[in-house]
Order: sequence, then C-alpha cells, then structure tokens
Amino acid sequence: MRIDDEKRELRLKIKEWRRNVPDKDDKDKRIFDRLLSIDAVKSAKIILTYVSTDIEVDTRRLIDYCFENGITVAAPRCVSKTEMKFHIITSWDNLEETHFSLLEPFGNLPVADNYDGAVCIVPALAYDRDGYRLGYGGGYYDRFVSSSGVKTIGICYSDNIENKLPVSEYDIKTELVVTENGVFGGNYER
Repeated sequence: MRIDDEKRELRLKIKEWRRNVPDKDDKDKRIFDRLLSIDAVKSAKIILTYVSTDIEVDTRRLIDYCFENGITVAAPRCVSKTEMKFHIITSWDNLEETHFSLLEPFGNLPVADNYDGAVCIVPALAYDRDGYRLGYGGGYYDRFVSSSGVKTIGICYSDNIENKLPVSEYDIKTELVVTENGVFGGNYER
C-alpha cells in the first residue's frame, strides 16, 4: 500500500474515533496541565497555536491562559494552498470562521515574524513514538516548521499514539509530544 493511501485510511479511522472521545474534557485538561509544566512553554515569549475544532485536543484553554497572563499568541491563517502565516491575536474577536469551519485570525492583523523564544503547538490526528505526526494532509505545518526553525510541541490523545506512522521525505518530527498520560520526545519522557 502506498504511503498516501495508508495515511488516508488512518485519517478516516482516527477522525471517527475523535468524534466520540471518552472523557474528552478531562483529557484536554490533563494535556493543558502537562503543557504548562514544560519549561519551554513556561518561558515562551510567544505561543503559536491553532484554534481547536471539536475533534481536536483543546487549545482554547491555552489561548485563554495566554491572554490572561500577557503571553503573546499567534494563530495560523492559510494565505494560499501551500502557505500559512501566524497572526498575533489579542482576543477571540480577532478570529473569523473560514473554510472547513476553522477559526483563523483576520488577515490584516500583525504577522508574527520573530520566532525567538517561540513555541509552536502543532496539530495532528496521531503521533508516533519518534515524534512524527499524521496531520490533515495539507503539509502546511511541515513547510512552516522547516522554514522557521521554531520549537515544536505536539498535543495528542494517548489513544492516538501509534508505534510507527507512515512517513514521507517531507514529514518533519515534532520535538515533544504531550498526551494526557505523559510527555515524550527530546531528551526526556515523563
């Protein structure tokens, strides 16, 4: 089976599971608490994060935390079929619903272009133990991470951690992965 076909099959299976995540709110809270225990997150000058949909690990709690604690937040906006830019947001009013019912920042907001001290929360349907991810198939994050060099942290439910994912030459590893049950990658696991 070709890698693209394997990925497509896995995406369908995981999306179906995600529509009925058992104890979702509890798992999301535990992932959030683990995120806040990571030194890179605690010391981040800017958090680059997607705005979660109903089938994703919740990032809204993290965004609220950043707003309340004066941490700069930037959310992605797709500007073409191959590129996204992170725009700085200061409130939920800075977002609009776009294609696929995603919430993205208005295009006239300032673009985050200095990634010194930044952490990027990377969305995925699944991760493997090596830090490779199964995204949604657009390649936006792989292109962004490879060109920006930003520190990356993936968030995922432990039920969506695979032993080994199909990987292509363009797939980029995430440095750390956080689940409700632990953190792995980089130089540590806990």
